Amino acid sequence: MTASLAACTSITVVMYAERKEWDVGDIEVTADFHGAPRGEPARFEVTLKLPSSLSEEQVERIKVIAGKCPVHRTLIGEVEITDRVELVQ
Repeated sequence: MTASLAACTSITVVMYAERKEWDVGDIEVTADFHGAPRGEPARFEVTLKLPSSLSEEQVERIKVIAGKCPVHRTLIGEVEITDRVELVQ
């Protein structure tokens, strides 16, 4: 799950930067998962390593966009999981 979150965040940020024609070079995104006792929320920590040549405004915008990747939105939303079994012959 953490790899999916990191990959999705990276792709989302790179696509946005390309559309804005911002040079972000080879960015690095890592994600760490911190489990929690039952009843408490688990936590993900996502770190983006960006070039220092970006302006403060660009960095803030990228941070916002990073939180909009589909995996991020799925994880922070309410998710219902239905388990189903199908027997095959």
